[in-house]
Amino acid sequence: MSISQRESLIFGAAFLLRTTHRGLPIRMGSSFEKVESVDEAPLVSYCLDQLSTENYFVLSGSKEITVGLSPEANPEIKAKAYFHACMMRKALRNVDLSTDVSLRIHSDVSFEVQDLWPLFTHSASSAGWDLTKTELSTNGFCVTVQHA
Repeated sequence: MSISQRESLIFGAAFLLRTTHRGLPIRMGSSFEKVESVDEAPLVSYCLDQLSTENYFVLSGSKEITVGLSPEANPEIKAKAYFHACMMRKALRNVDLSTDVSLRIHSDVSFEVQDLWPLFTHSASSAGWDLTKTELSTNGFCVTVQHA
C-alpha cells in the first residue's frame, strides 16, 4: 500500500486555527495592481514594508485576501505567507467587509503571526512535514521593489 507523501498545508492550519475552509478566498502570487487599487496610503506603505522585511505581503479586501510574493520567497516563506493569510481570514470572520479593512487589523494579525509561526513550524516538524519543500499554487506574479 502506498501513502501519499503530500498533505495539504491547510489541513494542519485549519486544525490549528479551529476554523473551516469557508471565508474569503486566498489568492497567492497576485500582482501589485491589487495593492495599487487600495485608497488607503498607510496600508499600501504597510504592504511595501512587509514585502521588504518578510518577502511577502498580505492584503485583505472585501472579496478576497491577496498574497504578494517577492522573487526571494523560498518555500518556507511561501508557507508562512499562506499561514498569515489564513490568520487574516480568521480575524475577518466577525468584521463587516463592506467597509475597508483597517491597517490596525493587518498589524494585529502580523503580530499574532509572529507569535504563532514558531509554534506552527515546530508542530509541522513534529508531524513530519518539511516546510522547505512546500508547494503552493500561485497566480504566477512576483513583486519586486527597487529603491531609486
